[in-house]
Amino acid sequence: MHRLLQFGKKRRATAATDVNGGSSRSHAVCQIIIADRVQDLGRAGLLTLVDCAGSERKEDSMYHSRERQKESTEINASLYALKECVRARALAARGKRVQIPFRASNLTKVLMESLVRADAHLAVIATVSPIPTDTEHSVATLRTVCAIAGYGEDAVVEYKDEVKRDLPVREQRIHPSKWTPRFFRDWLGKVANGRFRHVAELIPRDTSGKQIMRWGQAQFSTICGGADIGNELRRLIRDEVAKCEELNALKRKDRQS
Repeated sequence: MHRLLQFGKKRRATAATDVNGGSSRSHAVCQIIIADRVQDLGRAGLLTLVDCAGSERKEDSMYHSRERQKESTEINASLYALKECVRARALAARGKRVQIPFRASNLTKVLMESLVRADAHLAVIATVSPIPTDTEHSVATLRTVCAIAGYGEDAVVEYKDEVKRDLPVREQRIHPSKWTPRFFRDWLGKVANGRFRHVAELIPRDTSGKQIMRWGQAQFSTICGGADIGNELRRLIRDEVAKCEELNALKRKDRQS
């Protein structure tokens, strides 16, 4: 059997296309008769294995040669004929009087017994690509397989989710207007090498960043015990505000790009 399969494989037509480097340009059919004895061939089972040539959309074959375009047309026509036969077979299974059009292509003629006999079983296996750029091909393949398997048009449901790219990792800073009283005191103890650590002990313990954003020069001078040191603390808080606003602008730009 292996030798016969290899012989059939060598006769199969393949060619490179824009989508597939080794695209099958013909269908492959292998029929295996299963019987206990040669005398029982009349009551034997028949296993038909079919490897269909890949269907191609018009935009995928527009740059092919005339011969390749003709092959694509014939492949698509035979696959369409197969789908029509399976649809008719599904209607017949539900009790409707329909004619199964198996004479529409050579492929369906070979599969005539599997399509016409009510006791025949049909199974379909599809291969799809995990590559995102092949998503449209994968969806088209799934729709074709569902049609061959007898499912309705709504068997394949598409969900489109926008995949967000990885954004740059930016520094995390809290705007002074959102500082809690404890955060403000901790900041005073660290900024400028701890120069304003004493101020943390002088201000009311419930002083938040929202409050200090409303302070004027006089309040900073009073709290710090002098105009110069008060102006320096005020400048440092303004620098924090500027850094936060610059950082937020970069984050907005990252999300928009």
